[in-house]
Amino acid sequence: RKQEQLVGCVVLDKLDELLLVTRSGYAKRLPVNLLRKAHRGDLPTQVLSFTSKSDALAGMVIAKAESEVALVTNNQRVVRIAFDAVDLWGKEGIGDRLTDIKEN
Repeated sequence: RKQEQLVGCVVLDKLDELLLVTRSGYAKRLPVNLLRKAHRGDLPTQVLSFTSKSDALAGMVIAKAESEVALVTNNQRVVRIAFDAVDLWGKEGIGDRLTDIKEN
């Protein structure tokens, strides 16, 4: 598709969890076992809903228990989030609102 862009790539084990974060500040943990294995040319499986048409996936990392991730906004503000603070979701849903990342 013309406007699609690759956001990231991670190597996962069957029991891992993926942390997905959107530009609007929503995040969710997703168990990898909910994803299907695909081959080149296959249509993707949507695993994240967005709050608006302008929202997009900002990043993804492997969610490790008792760890945290540091997010950097476009205003160079660092937001630290513990993986355990983000709820586990299925493929449907937007996830949890992390913080208001809009400029005050």
